[in-house]
Amino acid sequence: VGGACTKQTEGDAWVGEAKVADYVQNVTVVALDEKKLPVTWHTVVAPGAATTLQLSVDVPSPATGTGSRLILDGNDAGLIRAALVDDNGRLVPDATANVTFSVIVGNGRVLGIGNGNPASHKFQPGNVTDTYGGLARVIVQVSTDCLSKNRQVMDQVNWDEGAKQRTLVDQSGNCHTLLPIVVQADAPGFDSAQVRIDVSAVPELDSPQAIAASTVPMETFSYFEDFDG
Repeated sequence: VGGACTKQTEGDAWVGEAKVADYVQNVTVVALDEKKLPVTWHTVVAPGAATTLQLSVDVPSPATGTGSRLILDGNDAGLIRAALVDDNGRLVPDATANVTFSVIVGNGRVLGIGNGNPASHKFQPGNVTDTYGGLARVIVQVSTDCLSKNRQVMDQVNWDEGAKQRTLVDQSGNCHTLLPIVVQADAPGFDSAQVRIDVSAVPELDSPQAIAASTVPMETFSYFEDFDG
């Protein structure tokens, strides 16, 4: 154990736990049997300094039971996580950075950002946010509609050019050749990070309804086991 940790009691009642010393780096919890012999143990290693800005896709992802591709219906959206990690890939919760997200390849757009900080006043429909707990979130939406019924009518209605959020209505039949969406994150002091989201024009396989109706083995859902935050 990297430092002393003592319980505070009031009679036989547990009322709290003393703060682990700030210098603690690693903590090992050991389970003992009735003979005080170790049965099992678990070690949590404290992170080092943040050296890398890392991106990962939470949606769509088999780990969260949300499929593996976004459907090109002009509405489907994905969730990407940005994390500040050390040289060993461990999340650094007290690290902070101002992260800018952008779509650099493919038919997608940044729909909004977030970081989980209840005190944050960042413009959520924007593309810039600070990390909180070493993490930040961006929502990316497909910007092409190959599938919606009557989409040709949608292409003719008035739209706000200033918003720069127009959905491309594709009636060429070439949706199957579209590139994946590639998202980039930039933050001062860190190298840029990129991640890709595959896209699909096959609703029978990749629509939200198809994903919800599919049978997936429980061991596929590894999000909570994998998450470090």
